Amino acid sequence: MDIRVVGESIFDIESDCILYFVDNAFTNKDTLELVEQCGNRILNTFSKISSIPTGDLKIVPAFDLKADYIILSVIPKSIENDEDRHFLKEIFYKIMENFEKYEFNTLAVDIKRLNDSYGKKHCDIFKECLRNLDMDIVIFLCK
Repeated sequence: MDIRVVGESIFDIESDCILYFVDNAFTNKDTLELVEQCGNRILNTFSKISSIPTGDLKIVPAFDLKADYIILSVIPKSIENDEDRHFLKEIFYKIMENFEKYEFNTLAVDIKRLNDSYGKKHCDIFKECLRNLDMDIVIFLCK
């Protein structure tokens, strides 16, 4: 696995897909930023999906972005105990299983936004999961 820390925005990276964390009903400020970057066509996708349960993911077209697809995922807002930590790890591994299933080669993740929106524990768990993977892919950690 090739992990690259880059200064570019997640929206400016040319990759197969970006990993983007949203709330269940697509109503938080992070989702609004995604709409601004992708264009209004993604709103039709959101209306068809309606909501995503915590722990689940959807892969959708990236529309006006440089990436081809967006992996939308809902993760828990807080990590209170070992059970929450294990649940978050399962979500991250599920994301990577789908990444492999669809034969993506490159992934961009806004690690700063993950930290700012969810916290250091989420970032640490994500990085731990990456270290445990044995995949031939490139991951861009955007700051």
